[in-house]
Amino acid sequence: MQPDIDHAAAEFAGLVRLATVNAAAEPELARSLGALATPTLIGASAGDEIFRVVGRRTRSELHELFRAVAAGTAAPEVGRQDRILRVGAGLALVLFGTISGPVWPLVGIGGAIAAWGVASHRGIKT
Repeated sequence: MQPDIDHAAAEFAGLVRLATVNAAAEPELARSLGALATPTLIGASAGDEIFRVVGRRTRSELHELFRAVAAGTAAPEVGRQDRILRVGAGLALVLFGTISGPVWPLVGIGGAIAAWGVASHRGIKT
């Protein structure tokens, strides 16, 4: 993902400043920033955090995140891949929970994750 980040940073040079933290080398700094998983991308404008995303992003998604920072606006909606993953994982947990007994807590958690994926598709704040 680093080449894609570097590409977006070069495209927005002068508009967006990129700072990176090696979480393995500086765990205290990463923890103070609330980066509990890697990669964590935090976008800020005028000192205010405008987005925080965890996980790999495509080049086009990174471009949209950099554009949001340059404009000082909120980050774009959740990507299609993330929505599909959320709904799929949720439905898989529902199915597994149903077949396994049923295990109602697992069915409930799966339903919540699937609903989260659907809500992110409809632009509902999660």
